[in-house]
Amino acid sequence: MSVISSVKIETENSLKDVSSVTVRRVFQEGADDVYGLFLEGAFVTSKKVYRIDFYHNKLHFDRAPVSAIRPRDIADRNGLKFSHLKAAIRGLASLGENTYSFRAAINLIAVPPEAVVDVYIVAGDSFEKTKIASIQVSRKPLEANHRLPWSPLLLTSMGRSGTTWFMHLLREHPEIYVHEEYPHELLMMQYWTNMLVSLTTPLEADRLYDKWEMRDMKGQTVSPHVYYRRGVLNPETFRYLGSDYVCRMADFCLQSIEQAYKTIIDYSHAHGQTQTSWERVRFVSEKGLLYKDLYKEICPGTKHVFLIRDIRDNIVSSKAFNRKTGRKGFGEATARNDREFVENRCAIFNQRFAEYEACRGEAHFVRYEDMIADPKGMLKRVLEYLGLDNSEAVVSEMVRRASQDNEEMRQHKTTEKTAATAGRWKRDLAPDLQELCLELSAPALKAWGYEV
Repeated sequence: MSVISSVKIETENSLKDVSSVTVRRVFQEGADDVYGLFLEGAFVTSKKVYRIDFYHNKLHFDRAPVSAIRPRDIADRNGLKFSHLKAAIRGLASLGENTYSFRAAINLIAVPPEAVVDVYIVAGDSFEKTKIASIQVSRKPLEANHRLPWSPLLLTSMGRSGTTWFMHLLREHPEIYVHEEYPHELLMMQYWTNMLVSLTTPLEADRLYDKWEMRDMKGQTVSPHVYYRRGVLNPETFRYLGSDYVCRMADFCLQSIEQAYKTIIDYSHAHGQTQTSWERVRFVSEKGLLYKDLYKEICPGTKHVFLIRDIRDNIVSSKAFNRKTGRKGFGEATARNDREFVENRCAIFNQRFAEYEACRGEAHFVRYEDMIADPKGMLKRVLEYLGLDNSEAVVSEMVRRASQDNEEMRQHKTTEKTAATAGRWKRDLAPDLQELCLELSAPALKAWGYEV
């Protein structure tokens, strides 16, 4: 059975600063039998281009370098010095000083089995992004033989949206494990899932520098698979590395996640740091994970919670926390001014909305404001979604234990009274920034029941 069942590419032909866009799939024997998608393309633009970015549901998941094509590159008798670019360049209306080409190898396990991948160029002095193509891909789900004895519980949110308090509450249920260390951000599942994607990503032939180093020591990143690239070895090895090997790596990573968490939970339970024993645990929760669709694909029973806060309050809280700690976190350090900081935070907020819309029927939605106003009611609904005991006795005990005086949680707050954190944007956010939030994020705010 083939891995890839269909690929449909649509290019943008009415762009202001980009013309003659060509994006096509590169075929070789076994191309439909692997989880890699090989592409090449070219375009003409008036701006300097830095790279190609690939997005799914507004989330960036891969990139590729670009090459400028100059008149002197048209050197051989066939029309091009670099023969592998001929097919991509053939569709261009003209060649000039601002013609670019690219080659890319996308790991399709980084996106769902049915996905639309958007292709952007990053160009200009402000590194603005322009979409040049959309790729609709259908593939076989990844099959892993190993099964975790519990299910992942994924939390999608933004910093300063109540994630630490939510995890602090959740860990008090006897069948849910959340690592006790403040701010509850142990990312064991993310570590090995990121490894799975990294070590099964095809290597594009243009990226062969330092090819024998598994690890990029300068960027501290894992290199793509050096042998899994087009035009090398033989079709059977190509198929193995792009399919069977990917499934074997999925099993290895799941086994590693299980064993690592077993050692952690056994130790924490034996030393009184958690009431959850390995035998009782039904969910292990982490927040802010990458590749959430991949968890759902290889871990049946995975649950997904979205915790959302009014973006205007989120911005005010982020700034207040930065002032309190003396650090510029949440992107403030790289923003040139308050307006750019708001734009960046709203962009993340809109990303979360796009993610939620894509899995609305299967995920559970929690508003920060509801959690603060009625933590017991919020927990009852979350536990019902998880199929766990949500009796009054259990929920009351969870809230009681989580509410015990805790220095770290006190330091995490930016107001004395928790109830005062809802709606503070009306007094603490400048009117022009309030308007900017509405301009950028009104659809998401309205859909999630916030004042617009």
